Amino acid sequence: MSLLTLGFYVVALSCALISDNPMAGLSTLRRLREFLAAPLIGLLLLYIRITPRFLLMTVKLSAFIIFSVVYLQFLQGTERPGGSVNALICALISLLLGFFSLIRFPRESASGKLLSMGAFSAGFLASVLTQSRFVWALSILLLMAVLLVWRKAGCLTSTNAVGANLLLLFLVLAASQVPAVEQRLHSAYAEYHIYRTHSNWDSSVGRRIVMWKDGLQAAMEKPIFGWGAENTQRAAMRTEPDKEAMKQIVLNYNHLHNEYLTSLVARGIPGILSLLVLLFAPIVVFWRRLTRPDRLVFDGIGIILCSGYALSGLTNQAFGDDTLNMFYILFLALTLAD
Repeated sequence: MSLLTLGFYVVALSCALISDNPMAGLSTLRRLREFLAAPLIGLLLLYIRITPRFLLMTVKLSAFIIFSVVYLQFLQGTERPGGSVNALICALISLLLGFFSLIRFPRESASGKLLSMGAFSAGFLASVLTQSRFVWALSILLLMAVLLVWRKAGCLTSTNAVGANLLLLFLVLAASQVPAVEQRLHSAYAEYHIYRTHSNWDSSVGRRIVMWKDGLQAAMEKPIFGWGAENTQRAAMRTEPDKEAMKQIVLNYNHLHNEYLTSLVARGIPGILSLLVLLFAPIVVFWRRLTRPDRLVFDGIGIILCSGYALSGLTNQAFGDDTLNMFYILFLALTLAD
């Protein structure tokens, strides 16, 4: 684990040093400083034995706590509740905790299954209440990942598969009846339609499309080592010289709402390769160990963790925020430990 996380940080450091403005590049590394804690976490785990039961109970309790906080904020009229962090970040973490809770479902007792379903429901509903639209698609894909984990581990039955699908379907239908959630879903289509028909970019969907299109063009111009993390937004906006209002809005972000594109523009080929290794190399390890019955909780959670970050990175940042960084590093350390 330490090699993966430190390798990712070293690539970012190297690219910063060879950028046009090394000092500015080094200043952006503070967004990845949590990766330096990985060896310390790994060392700590050598002396602390985390059991599957303890890990799952902690995950389930966390899902209930996050739901309580988000629901309270929702009742108080918060526009997009997310606890003390950004709503998008809260949505991803609460959703992952919900799916983590399901990982041992086929092998649990009746009371254990009831608790797991409750924790999953809490995590899913908390993510929905943040009104983050990517939750819907991500939920379906993560459920598929859970079913694949169960199948690989030899504990997938038709009853479990049907039950998991029905539970998700019920929660989706229930959540879709919340007016604020329904409005956000309709606005996504409306924003895309307005962009396509009138080229109006000043919306959540429109800004993402502009950043992806211009970011890809910038990446093609300097594919080897990129433009530097400090120049990511400016590089993307070079293709829009006459749209000052658009440039000012885009420059307020520190990413291009796509982790892969952000890495490619900022650090070029080494950056995108280090990101892919960080996200997908652990999945290979987890998948190979799933046949061991005692590894279901750890390896199953690990697969869901990496899959969730890999998928959410398609429309948002996966790393670069302290909460996202520490959540990934902590659970990667817990699940890769053998």
